[in-house]
Amino acid sequence: MASTLSKTNITTGETIRPWHVTQSVDAFTGTEAYDITISGSLTVTGPTNLSGSVGISQSLTVGGTLTTGELEITNLTVNGTANINEANIDSGIISASFTGSLLGTASTASFVTSSRVFGPNGSNSILTSSFASTASFVQNAQTASYVLNAVSASFASTASYTPNALITASVSSNTITFTKGNGSTFPITVDTGSGGLPGGSDTEIQYNNNNVFSGDPTFVYDYLLSSLKQGDTVGSTGFYSHAEGYGSNANGFYSHAEGYNSTTTETGSHAEGNGTQANGLYSHAEGFSTIVDGQGSHAEGASTQVIGEYSHAEGISTLVYGNNSHAEGYFTTVNGNTAHAEGSDTIADGNSSHAEGLFTQTVGDYSHAEGSGSITIGIASHAGGNNTIASGSYQTVVGQYNAQNNTTDRFIVGTGTSVTRRDGFAVTHSGSIRVLTQSAAPTWTGREGEMVPVNDSGTYRIYVYIGGAWRSSSLS
Repeated sequence: MASTLSKTNITTGETIRPWHVTQSVDAFTGTEAYDITISGSLTVTGPTNLSGSVGISQSLTVGGTLTTGELEITNLTVNGTANINEANIDSGIISASFTGSLLGTASTASFVTSSRVFGPNGSNSILTSSFASTASFVQNAQTASYVLNAVSASFASTASYTPNALITASVSSNTITFTKGNGSTFPITVDTGSGGLPGGSDTEIQYNNNNVFSGDPTFVYDYLLSSLKQGDTVGSTGFYSHAEGYGSNANGFYSHAEGYNSTTTETGSHAEGNGTQANGLYSHAEGFSTIVDGQGSHAEGASTQVIGEYSHAEGISTLVYGNNSHAEGYFTTVNGNTAHAEGSDTIADGNSSHAEGLFTQTVGDYSHAEGSGSITIGIASHAGGNNTIASGSYQTVVGQYNAQNNTTDRFIVGTGTSVTRRDGFAVTHSGSIRVLTQSAAPTWTGREGEMVPVNDSGTYRIYVYIGGAWRSSSLS
């Protein structure tokens, strides 16, 4: 026979004995059998296993969601009403024989087979279907008492309809509208935390306009291309490109066009300024009306253009055709590879040549022209001064207006004029010295050591300015 908890000798002022405490511990740990009567409500958190007969004189309410193994009752007697709220009733969740009525609301309910439910008289002995385990065969059930289109009613001799059960739901924007069994609806608005609906049109960048989202048609993100357009009448058709300013177009992949009417057409290119074009791969055009067609090239200034690869044009109206070349200044042109033209109206035609100054030109490879109007024709030649011409290879010419078409001398000093070209002094290919021959004896005041060869109508003399006077000797 089970014992009962006792308050004997437990009074104010008396000594607390060990059994006063241990009887409660023994009762609730099952060490000894005790009959316990609870008046009021009992809340149990966690799995509950009740062995033996359980009698409920009034109502039993189980709240929350029950999962597998959370409520096991060997024998349940309910004289009132037992409410099981939100129970996912599946195999092993509730194993009980009971009397009274058992009501519950389940988010899902299913076809109950004889192997799953045991009533007071064994399997197939449940007389009502107000309790089900899963939703496999019961559609749209918000409570377990609403059974629709049941495949088998072998365990459901009666079924009640709940008019307030939620049947369907639809979503529009951030509002969910529910429909009940009686046809009525009610909405629920979900706060998405976005702060409001987007402003402007599709793809327009959002900004805070006095605490309201607004869009700007001149600031657009193309999410299909991952490109950005910022400005008036701009376009960015290349993937991951960026166009800004007015009339700019970034058509190359990963390219950037900015300023006024700038355009990029190739991958990784950059155009900025006014009317610039970057048409070469990874090229850069900046300034005014500059154009880059060559890969990896750079044009800057005004009306400059680079056609060659990895080349550079700067200044005004400079032009580079060659690869790895450089033109700078005013109207300079480079046609050769790895060549350089600078100054004004200079031209570097030869490979690895250099033209500088005014109207100079290098025709031969590896040659150098400087000064004004100088030209190098021979390979590795050098012309400097005023309108000199280096006609031979490995030749150096200085002075002015030297004789043309001299390809043999190695060093020439020109002493001519724009009317008469001539050589005043030269070192020949053999190493000898060549000087200009006069047609008459010198009449000018010479400089100490100055020598003048004279051919006076077949009379050959050599004049040397020594000791303040011209002295001569005849030559046979």
